[in-house]
Amino acid sequence: MREVLKRYVPEEMFDRPKSGFAPPLEAWLLGPLRAWAEDLLSPERLSRHGMLDQRRVSAFWRRYSAGGTGEDARAWAVLQFQSWMAARGL
Repeated sequence: MREVLKRYVPEEMFDRPKSGFAPPLEAWLLGPLRAWAEDLLSPERLSRHGMLDQRRVSAFWRRYSAGGTGEDARAWAVLQFQSWMAARGL
């Protein structure tokens, strides 16, 4: 397949080390996924299982949703935990 690709694309464009991919979490979470995130981080949802400090998470989300915190991984981790709990009815 590489030999065929060489006919159409310069080799330096595809013959290089792999590189990582960082999804645009902030753009997604503050854009098309915002309603989903805010539902999962609502005080009612956070207090359902009592495993997260509702005040701290709410304060974090306010800061994050204002933009530019650079804490995309933390926001995503909390949202995935909440999503996991919601899937289990908690």
